[in-house]
Amino acid sequence: MIDGFGPIADACRIEVPDAHRRPIAIVGAGAIVDVAHLPAYRAAGLEVVGLHDHHPGRATEVVGRHGTGKVHDSLEDLLAEDRVRVVNVAVTASAQPGIVRRVLESGRHVLPREPFAPDPATGQALVELAEARGLALVVNQRLRFEEGMVAAHRMVELGWIGEVTAMSIAVNIWTEWTDWPWMLGVPSLEVMVYSIHCHDVVRWFLGEPSLVFNAAGRTPGQAPIAETRSVTTSTYPSGAVSVIHANHGTARATTSPPSGSTAPAAPSGAPWAVPARRDPRRRGCRGPGRSSTPRLCGPRPPAPLPGPG
Repeated sequence: MIDGFGPIADACRIEVPDAHRRPIAIVGAGAIVDVAHLPAYRAAGLEVVGLHDHHPGRATEVVGRHGTGKVHDSLEDLLAEDRVRVVNVAVTASAQPGIVRRVLESGRHVLPREPFAPDPATGQALVELAEARGLALVVNQRLRFEEGMVAAHRMVELGWIGEVTAMSIAVNIWTEWTDWPWMLGVPSLEVMVYSIHCHDVVRWFLGEPSLVFNAAGRTPGQAPIAETRSVTTSTYPSGAVSVIHANHGTARATTSPPSGSTAPAAPSGAPWAVPARRDPRRRGCRGPGRSSTPRLCGPRPPAPLPGPG
């Protein structure tokens, strides 16, 4: 029986062919680069040749911790490095478009973060510039490469699930937005920074929607000025529907918030004011570190899962 899952394991295996490997430089030395990007590049055997951050001390600290590349004092200095072929741009949303444009104009491929651009016109102009230069411009939409998502998508491709008629993703968590001060003043937050990954995943499964309905709101007392929860319903030409519900204001399971936290405290005597425990029945519902649970709804598979032989 286990041999029948070989195609799923193959789809989940992340490998970079030698022909696709390019020396990488990074602009930005924030937490996502420190704890996620650099470890992932090391695990994949990709070469990082340089890093620049507008806080030189931070860049030196991160490079020293990972033992990779060199610190560049400026973006110009980084782009003057002939070996750099791909630039990972991991900066605040407002600073990203200008940096992406300069990288494209230097003739390098670019991996920007989400949100890619503050408005459609800016994004379209950057896409057209990349196309005119024959360069790759690929947003780091990482959720679709999470093992659970990849496995589910491959099962759909193999016909194990049947026709997908609906898909939902539900997220209920507490996000400490104050950990990212630049996010507190942006006009659009939850959709552009978080559930944009969920929308990318749903489009991977169901294609382009024909209609999209969205309602968004805030949580009383929250620090950001923009929305921190949203519900999006989409319909598709095939007749399929999708729902993405993301709520970042779920109270923590503590009787009082940590010092400096904006998390609301649970009322005295509230039944949920106990240490949080993970439901063991959900063990297979999400990947490590993920709080989103995809559910695929459709007819039963036309045939049993393949067994050995």
